Amino acid sequence: MVRWGLRVGGSVVLGLSLLVSGCGWLERAAGDPKQEAHYMQGENLRRSSMYVPAREAFQKAIEINPANYFAHQELGDLYYQYFNDPGTALYHYRRYLEIGQRVNGRTFTDPTTETCIQGSEFKLAERVVARLARERSTVELDQLKRENDALRQQLTEAQRQLQIRALEARNAVGTGAGSDAVRTPSGSGTTPPPPVNNPTTNRPPTRPTGLVQPEPPRVHTPPSTPTPPPAPAPRTYKVKSGDTPMTIARANGIGLPALLAANPGLDARRLKVGQTLQLPPK
Repeated sequence: MVRWGLRVGGSVVLGLSLLVSGCGWLERAAGDPKQEAHYMQGENLRRSSMYVPAREAFQKAIEINPANYFAHQELGDLYYQYFNDPGTALYHYRRYLEIGQRVNGRTFTDPTTETCIQGSEFKLAERVVARLARERSTVELDQLKRENDALRQQLTEAQRQLQIRALEARNAVGTGAGSDAVRTPSGSGTTPPPPVNNPTTNRPPTRPTGLVQPEPPRVHTPPSTPTPPPAPAPRTYKVKSGDTPMTIARANGIGLPALLAANPGLDARRLKVGQTLQLPPK
């Protein structure tokens, strides 16, 4: 009975300590960044298409272990694909490569991430161009409004001047009704004589006589067309559990835009296990 009581008491003390500490075990960073609890939780949430909780889990993994460059990579993919935030995606992608090179050496690289960096920069440039275009349109619209107001003022002034001239014309007609009309003598000019038709000067030029030998027809030889090289055999990939377009592109060493271009209409959020995707040639 005494031993049973000691066991029960020890269990109660252990349970109370767990309640006091809460989820403190999550705060311990694992040796392998991919084995850290928050990182694994974020992966599971991403596979379940719960992108907002997955983002929070990956951010927590970085808070616990700032050197967890895989969490930066996952956050870059989320911001690039699902949150339409190329600026934040570009930051996480660069942090992923920077920390990865510091941990694994300068030779560390990731072609898919490099492609996503270029895509993020292109999207940012598009937004800057669109913003500048909107600002320019606003400035041009203001200028057009000012020009329109100036034209309206000129039209109003022209109408006022026409009214003044019409009134002056009516007054002049009223005052000059009883005055004598001024007659102007018609001119006594003579009409010029018609041109003389001189047969010697108006004769059309004569063409020299003689036969012109026709040129022989030219034979057109079509250029020879080179034989096109044989097309590479198409490659395919079957979707597995937990796959995303980003992970498929990275696993096959191709860029994400090339994978999406080879599969038009592909919905990244509705991939099915066993679905066959077309892989572009390397």
